[in-house]
Amino acid sequence: MAGKHPENKRARDQLSSSETDDMAAPLRDIHESLSFMKQQLRKLDLLEKLRDEVAELKHSVEFNNALIETLKADNASVRVEVNELKRQTTELRAEKVQMANVILDLNAEA
Repeated sequence: MAGKHPENKRARDQLSSSETDDMAAPLRDIHESLSFMKQQLRKLDLLEKLRDEVAELKHSVEFNNALIETLKADNASVRVEVNELKRQTTELRAEKVQMANVILDLNAEA
């Protein structure tokens, strides 16, 4: 096979070092361009991951905010119930004092 295309081998052998350097410069440029593109694609991948994480965090914050609002409503409801129970307890204490006084009066009369 090497005997079939001797002109190719001769042509390569005849290239001077300056011609080789002239060919290497565009290859370096292409390599640098490809390396730069690869670096930019990595950055885009990182940005996409960050965007996904931010979306997950946003969802989590929204969920937690909804829970907080529910807890606030529950807390307000419990406060209303506690205030009502305090009112009823105060009334019962007053009635207890009145009943104790009535019992004392009845015992005193008897």
